[in-house]
Amino acid sequence: GWIRMLCLVLGSSTHAFELMLSAFILGLALGGFFIRRRIDRCENVAKSMGVRYFMQDTISVNVADEMGGELRI
Repeated sequence: GWIRMLCLVLGSSTHAFELMLSAFILGLALGGFFIRRRIDRCENVAKSMGVRYFMQDTISVNVADEMGGELRI
C-alpha cells in the first residue's frame, strides 16, 4: 500500500520505508505531546475516552469505505 505508492515518488523502497516509519513515529510523538498537555484538564476521563474511540471508529469506517475495502471485525 503506502510503501508502493511512495516508491513511485521516491524511486527506492528503502527511502519509502524510511519515510513511512518516520511519519509513524512522528505521529506517536505528536499524539503523546498533545495528550500530555490536555490530560490534566480532563474532568471526565471515561467520557473523553468514549468520544475518542467513537471518532477513531468513525474515521476507520470512512477510510475503509473510501479505499473500497471491506471492514472485517
